[in-house]
Order: sequence, then C-alpha cells, then structure tokens
Amino acid sequence: MDLSTAKILGIIGAVLNFVGWFTQPVVSIVGFILVLLAIYTVSSITKRSEIFTNYLIGVILTIAGIVILVIGLMYLGISMMASPTIIFNMPDLSSIIFAIIALVIIFVVLFIIGSYFIRKAYHGMGDTLNHGLFRTTGTLYFISAILSIILIGILLLFATIIVELVAWATMPTTLPKPLEEKGLETPEEKPPEIIL
Repeated sequence: MDLSTAKILGIIGAVLNFVGWFTQPVVSIVGFILVLLAIYTVSSITKRSEIFTNYLIGVILTIAGIVILVIGLMYLGISMMASPTIIFNMPDLSSIIFAIIALVIIFVVLFIIGSYFIRKAYHGMGDTLNHGLFRTTGTLYFISAILSIILIGILLLFATIIVELVAWATMPTTLPKPLEEKGLETPEEKPPEIIL
C-alpha cells in the first residue's frame, strides 16, 4: 500500500468515526480501525514505527472505555427492567447511581489516556509528512478528552473529527524531501566569530 491508499482509508475512517457518534458505537470502532490501518501504512512507509504504536495504544484504550461503558449501562438497564421496583428502593437506587458514575469515570480516564497517545501519533505524522493539520488534530483530541466531563468537550470532539477528516483529505501523497521535514533540516554552518 502507498500513501494514496492510506489517505483513502483515513478519510473513510474519519467519516465513520463521526457518523458513529450519531448512530452506533460500533460504527466509530470500525472508523478507528480503518484510521489505524491508514496510520500503519504511513508508519511503514516512513519507517517510524512509534507513530503506529502510539495510535494503536490510544485506540485500544479508547475502545476499552467505550466497551466498558456500553456493557455496564446495558447491564444496569437490564437489571432495572428485570426489577422495576428497584428505583423505589433507596439503597439499590444509590448503588445504581454510584455504578453509573463509576462507569463514566472509567470511560473518561481511559479516553484521556488514549487520546494522549493518539495525540503523540498525530504529532509524529504531522512532523514526518510536514502536514500541520495532523498536529492540530492530535492536540484537539487530547483537549476534547480532558473536557469530555462537561458538554463542551463533546462538542469539541465533533469539531476535532471534522478537522481530522480535513487533515486526511489534504494529506500529501508523496513524502517530503528529508531535508525539508520538520526537525531534519541541516543547520547552516556559521563562520567562527572573531573576538577583538
């Protein structure tokens, strides 16, 4: 596969990731996997394995958080349907509220840690491909994860996914020259200073 293939996978993955927030979490998971394949391709071509490793860790942690949250809420929902009177029992109701809060906290913590690694991956891609939108995407992912406890974090996440989509859509399909890559410029030699 080449960078053009990676670009297509990244675009489709970003679209599915966005659609998944309005449909089913599994759609977002498929989107994450497609983006993962795209990043693996970029990582292999550029020979920077840490890009793929960081994103893989981030995806695993994020998906784990989503799965734990969904399964936990489904279990609580089934329990409440099986015993409708549970909401009138204060100790049981308190336990349910505590369980929901615990599930949300676990999700947020895993999401924040996962987004940190996703940020590192996108920063690496931005530096390697000389494409600043990838760095912006990584930073926004991390900030939106931190703010996910409040509503503004969720809204920022939607904007982040849109920026991610634009980043993939505008990604160059050819590698920049080594000396033009950020951080790889050859410093100009300065003549020695003559101190009088």
